[in-house]
Amino acid sequence: MVFSIVDVVAVLTDAPDYNTGRKYWNKLKQRLKEEGSKLVTNCHQLKMTAADGKKRLTDMADTQQLLRIIQSIPLPRAEIDSQSSTPVITSKNATQLNQV
Repeated sequence: MVFSIVDVVAVLTDAPDYNTGRKYWNKLKQRLKEEGSKLVTNCHQLKMTAADGKKRLTDMADTQQLLRIIQSIPLPRAEIDSQSSTPVITSKNATQLNQV
């Protein structure tokens, strides 16, 4: 299963609109590339239907890649498991992610 990185980042960072989430992901992607992270190069783009009805390329990640990306950002809506340092999505987040 793959997910739109921009959509997930937008929900978890409380982005007020798509462009804010997109800009956040672009900046994070730039920082990860500068650090030499291979994570960004392993993310592929797929066409998804945008709000205007057109098919547009968007960065996608599988579950494992997405968890690594999530660990790179401060999360106002996720709890961090103290033993594994892994983000734990709350039921509130899960509901919001299903709406995206």
